Amino acid sequence: MLHPSGIRIHDALRVEDGRYWSYLCTDPACCPPEGDLLTGSAHPVAQALASAGLSAAASRADLAATIAPVTGPDADAMARATLQAETALTARTASIGPDATRLASLRTVQDAITAYRDRRAVTARPALARITIALTDVEVRDDAWARMRPKYASAHLRLWTDVTRHAQPGYVAASASLLAFTAWQASEGAIATIAIDQALADDPDYQMARLVREALDAGLPPSKADLTMTPDQVAASYTAQRRQHPDYH
Repeated sequence: MLHPSGIRIHDALRVEDGRYWSYLCTDPACCPPEGDLLTGSAHPVAQALASAGLSAAASRADLAATIAPVTGPDADAMARATLQAETALTARTASIGPDATRLASLRTVQDAITAYRDRRAVTARPALARITIALTDVEVRDDAWARMRPKYASAHLRLWTDVTRHAQPGYVAASASLLAFTAWQASEGAIATIAIDQALADDPDYQMARLVREALDAGLPPSKADLTMTPDQVAASYTAQRRQHPDYH
C-alpha cells in the first residue's frame, strides 16, 4: 500500500516491555538481539518538549487523569455547591423570570472567560457550580462557543478543564464539549478525544459533542476549529427564534 504510493519505509519497530526491536536492521551493533531500552526522557523530541516547557504524558491514562473528575472531599463539596446553585437558579427564575435569568447566566460564563484570558482562574466551588448550571442553557453554551477564538486557546483550555473536572453528573456534557473544541484548536487531539468521551458518557445524545466527535474522526485539522458566527450573531439568532415562537425560552 505504501510503496506504490511512493512512500519509503525507513524502519519498522516492535515495542514490548520497555524495549524495541527493528524488523529491518540486522546489525547487532545497532540493533542488539535483546532489543534497545526505551529512553523517552533522553529522546531529542522529549528534550525539545522539555525546553519549550512542555511534557509528554507517559500513557493515555495519565493524560486522561489531567481532566478527570475531582474525587473525595472535593467532589462531595462540589455536589453540595451544585445543589445549592440549582436551588438558587430556580428561585431566581421564579423571581425575575427566564429572560433576566438567562442574562445573568450569560454574564456568569462571560466573566469566567474573561478571567482566564486575564490569567486568572475560578476556584470557588459555588462559582464553578454556577458555571456548570448556566451552561445547560443552550444559548449560554452557544455564546461561550462563539467566544472560543483560537488565539485564546490555552486560556480556554484551562477554563474548561477546571469546569469539567468539577462538573457533577448531568452537568458535564457542555463544558467537556467546549474543552474538546478548544483542545482541537490547540492541536491537543488526545485531550479532545478524551473530553468528548466524557461529554457523551454524561449525555450520549449531546449534539455539540457529536459534532466535534465527527470532526475529530474525520481528521479535520485545527485550522477548521474556527467559528463563523460571532456572539452578537448568536444572540440575534436566539432573539429571532423567540420572536417567531413566543413560548420559546
